[in-house]
Amino acid sequence: MEQFEIVEYSPLYQEDAKDLLLTLQLHLESLGGCAPKPTFRDEYLPYLLREVEKQNGKIFLAVTDGKAIGLVSCKIFFGEGDDAFMIDPPKSGFVSDLVVANGMRGKGVGKALLAAAEEFFVSNGCDRFELTVFAPNKSAYGFYVAQGFEPRSHYMMRKIGR
Repeated sequence: MEQFEIVEYSPLYQEDAKDLLLTLQLHLESLGGCAPKPTFRDEYLPYLLREVEKQNGKIFLAVTDGKAIGLVSCKIFFGEGDDAFMIDPPKSGFVSDLVVANGMRGKGVGKALLAAAEEFFVSNGCDRFELTVFAPNKSAYGFYVAQGFEPRSHYMMRKIGR
């Protein structure tokens, strides 16, 4: 098994992180998701870094031989949106992006990134760990179920006007 370590995001790995996020979006596109704009690779990471900072989160990377081979973005939500109307709203840790490089899947990288995310959420007093998965992404869904996640709701859509 290839050795890797989990580290906090650093600009040292900026180009790898951009490549990983583009890999994820292209995979989702292949499953029927939206195609990324030509500027996605250069614009999404700065946007994600701002969002993560705004939500008191972090990005963790799996690194081997000086190269990032996996990424997880972690955000923390508390008492926002509908939860603002609840008596005892949960503090939720939320993963918005999880990606492992092609050729590195099945080697424990995704599990290690989820473990780093969970450790971060626990250390920040989160009550639960949430994420969404694109419905056609059956392999990701199976991975998350195997890690103990269970469906909480179903987000549904249909095309209109065509």
